[in-house]
Amino acid sequence: MKRIAMMSCHEAPWTNSELAKDCGLVPYLLMKNYGCEAFMVCGKGNDYPYLEIMKGFKVVLLEDNTIESKIEYLWENGSNLNAVLFYGVTYDNILMVDAIKKINPKCVLACALDMNADFADSIPFYESPYYDFFNNLDLMWQSDTQMTDFLNSKWYWDILCEHNGYYNLQLGTSDVDYYPFAQRNNTFLYVGRVNNEIKNIGMLMRAFANIASAVPDWNLKIVGPIEDSFNEYIDFFFTYYPELLDRIEFAGNIADRIELHHEYELAKVFCSPSRMEGGVQNAMAEAICSGCVIATTKISAYLDATGNNEYGLDTDIDDENGFSDILLKLATNCDLSEMSMKAYKTGCSVFNMESIVGDIYGKLCDKGL
Repeated sequence: MKRIAMMSCHEAPWTNSELAKDCGLVPYLLMKNYGCEAFMVCGKGNDYPYLEIMKGFKVVLLEDNTIESKIEYLWENGSNLNAVLFYGVTYDNILMVDAIKKINPKCVLACALDMNADFADSIPFYESPYYDFFNNLDLMWQSDTQMTDFLNSKWYWDILCEHNGYYNLQLGTSDVDYYPFAQRNNTFLYVGRVNNEIKNIGMLMRAFANIASAVPDWNLKIVGPIEDSFNEYIDFFFTYYPELLDRIEFAGNIADRIELHHEYELAKVFCSPSRMEGGVQNAMAEAICSGCVIATTKISAYLDATGNNEYGLDTDIDDENGFSDILLKLATNCDLSEMSMKAYKTGCSVFNMESIVGDIYGKLCDKGL
């Protein structure tokens, strides 16, 4: 049985929600669908209720999440590992790749880069330690075609495209039926962390406020944990727009994956006002697979996110008026039913997580797994 470890990438443990994202789903589906002994490794500090439905999967807990503890784990166990997976270009990952290469040269090393253009441009990739890091990896992938093309034009190494995909842990499948468009609500939906710094939720609220009177039968629903720093902004916003108190709903975090999936099914448009994303983010992939039409800023993966305007529209980052315009256009001037079906069909063919992991498994085998 092939043993595969996914190492934590920062000095913080994996979170429960990450078990349902690509960093957790890749090792889980390598275990479930291909019989590997695959698991995640990190320090103590979090609980993992999702493990109750991820039968046979485990998170190996170290005493702490320092780089010293993770390298000690590799020295003690690395000779018995067939592959080690990494997520992102981080200080910890650079050191761990160097260590495992010395401990077990035959071990296959793979990394989901989670890269954006600004970060890629800031990396002196032909200088140590970055050159050694990339050179020691057997497999690297980026989660969108635009950044994959960008990296392949810029770097010496071969970068694959493996999208973030959708897999419902509780349903146990990537294959879901299309929810009839006629039964959906006039809802602009956001799912993810609720903050201003990266996710730019304040702009989303203002963009909706700008068009609210023009689309009186539409509402905005925001799902996800609200960061403390954003609560003050919410209070400030509603002092200026009290009439929107019953049209902007903060639903909080929804951990139940079936309930969350139903939120996507009930919505017509998924909104991503982000300033930066490392590819098509997990929530957006879930939205596409559920048949949501996409409204997004021009993150690096915006063409993948909208199907080049086949199932979504885009505007510049931080462009509040532009975001208002695309929300209004989607609500009033687009054939949302047709766009919704195109999104769903793209999800089935491009963002199916089981198919994506199958491709990753084949590539790992090609490298010697």
